[in-house]
Amino acid sequence: MSASSTGDSVVDGIKPTISGRIEFIDDVNAALLLPRDDGIVAVANDRTMKIWLMRDNGRYWPSVSERLATNGSCLCLHYETLRMFVGLDNGMVIEFSAADDFNRLTKTRDYQAHTNPVSQIKLS
Repeated sequence: MSASSTGDSVVDGIKPTISGRIEFIDDVNAALLLPRDDGIVAVANDRTMKIWLMRDNGRYWPSVSERLATNGSCLCLHYETLRMFVGLDNGMVIEFSAADDFNRLTKTRDYQAHTNPVSQIKLS
């Protein structure tokens, strides 16, 4: 039987394990993995964007917490230049520059994308 027909989450004989838990006050709208830095970037309905990095004790801890004007709706990260874009529910896109270690964000620019919530950002 295949994994999908049994309800199991086993794929190719590998069962995923939970390595950590991250708590948010409200629903998370978008998240990106930072595989080279063992971290996660997420925006939530509590109007925050947080960068969580794995610490030496094996737990995720927020390294950056950025307050947004409204709820974040989507994220885009250009890993090579460390440019991060956050789409908001009010149609704005905010550009940030992240430090090499993801422990600091600098707001670079605001873009008025349109009047509805931003649903996706693609950097080309």
